[in-house]
Amino acid sequence: MRGRKKRSQVRIPGSGRQRPRGVELSRKVDLAPRMDVTVLVRRRPDSRSKGPVPGRRIRREEFTAHRGADPADIRAIEAYARECKLTVLKTDLEGRRVRLRGRVHDFARAFSPTLGTLRVGGRSVRVRTGSLWMPADLERIIVGIIGFDERTAGYHCGRAPSPLRSAPSGMRPAAAGGVPASELDPPEVGTLYGFPPKLDGSGQCIAIIALNDQDEFGQPTGGYRASVLKRYFRELGIRPIPRVEWVSVDGGRNRPGQNEEIDEEVMLDIEVAGALAPGARIAVYFAPNTIRGYLNAVKDAVLDKERKPSVISISWPSPERDWPAQARSAMDEALQDAAELGVTVCCASGNYGSSGHRNQVARRKAEVNFPASSPYALACGGTQLLEEGGRIASEIAWNSQVGKASGGGVSEVFPKPGYQRRARVPKSPAGTSGRGVPDVAAYADSGGYSIRLTNGEPEAIGGTSASAPLWAALIARINQGLARRRKPTAGWIHPVIYSSRVQSRAFRDIVKGDNDVARIGKSGKRYRARRGWDPCTGLGSPHGSRLARALGV
Repeated sequence: MRGRKKRSQVRIPGSGRQRPRGVELSRKVDLAPRMDVTVLVRRRPDSRSKGPVPGRRIRREEFTAHRGADPADIRAIEAYARECKLTVLKTDLEGRRVRLRGRVHDFARAFSPTLGTLRVGGRSVRVRTGSLWMPADLERIIVGIIGFDERTAGYHCGRAPSPLRSAPSGMRPAAAGGVPASELDPPEVGTLYGFPPKLDGSGQCIAIIALNDQDEFGQPTGGYRASVLKRYFRELGIRPIPRVEWVSVDGGRNRPGQNEEIDEEVMLDIEVAGALAPGARIAVYFAPNTIRGYLNAVKDAVLDKERKPSVISISWPSPERDWPAQARSAMDEALQDAAELGVTVCCASGNYGSSGHRNQVARRKAEVNFPASSPYALACGGTQLLEEGGRIASEIAWNSQVGKASGGGVSEVFPKPGYQRRARVPKSPAGTSGRGVPDVAAYADSGGYSIRLTNGEPEAIGGTSASAPLWAALIARINQGLARRRKPTAGWIHPVIYSSRVQSRAFRDIVKGDNDVARIGKSGKRYRARRGWDPCTGLGSPHGSRLARALGV
């Protein structure tokens, strides 16, 4: 269905969306139902932000005045909404958002989308193709509109590699022959990485982004069970039990027991972060797995004045070109907001190696994942390690050899940032210079982290989904130490960790392995681990206490 243009309109730059590949798209769209859409607004015209500066923070109380939307811009959008018979549900100067509700028909008149539907899991999903339009007099005000398209925005990358034979430490049975099973519990990994022993994240808040799927009735699915979390932490000997709460974004909910795969992801994120930073407050932001839900969840976490997260963990990557440019720019800007507020955002780099996504593996293409590819995200890759006598005997780039490996490569969207100037980032597959992914790495082997699922059963789950909350927990501990010294949070740590002095002291350089699961490079390997930064493991895995000292603890 093509909406009729209203008055003089111009195309919204970067709003174009492609048809879904390999599916039948119906042009029959029900125009009667009501829907919600978020209008993204420019920063106030007098904002002169040139990006984050190491060691400098914007106070949350001052953020609106420095980086928020202009009230006059908001009023102009409200007036146009009323003209189009749309209801203004909420305006947000800080987040530069206007939330609108109305009939599909009225939205079609307002912004002229080309809409269709496809069937996913027994329900109809609204899909938008082509570009959006806006009144010419709002051209400098509106930077994006999200909410028309209900396609999945991110994939979870912490799936269990195989059935677990054991449970968390303290109750772990031996495998055949009396040899302990290969999985590790999170505190064991933290010990191997030398996490600061006298810090536990107290006084900090770790935000975890969790994306719901929907059942056939449109109800959100996926979540955690508090009772199982308490049991898990008690078995690890953690006292007191970490405080975990959830926050609803755009109707997202903690609804466990309806979707096993998403439950696994959410439980993994919470259990790794909680076990490694047990003193921190953990807030899980549930949102629909759409671009609108994803972006709003990140913005809500960054700007949350009640919980004030100092670090955010995101384990929901997707190929960067799957995001329309307007939405990708808005997410990148939200991560820049986080950096300027002193919030570190840890993003999983993905589980399909240099291919980025399983679809690219089959097409033998190379791509990096977003939001990890944003220059303001701390992109977290994966390693596999051998532990002997409580020490790391060896550590290489994670590649399971069965289609899963540490996500990494070179962005074809974001240019190479200044902090990677000396990192020897190779050219992208298109031959251009771009942002290198990942920045750092941690244990993500298929042996997995021993956790408990929502049904209480023990399981081992690997992947870069574990790397992101591990790094978030380490940053929370470091922020606790910085607070004791009356210093600001670590925030955007990239310029510090890429310095040669910090890189050599605070990281375990990974020099072996590759992340090519499709065997598409020369000699069957596109990217290899090497000395210094590489597109498989970044700067390497952490020496936790050394990194804390390098960041000022």
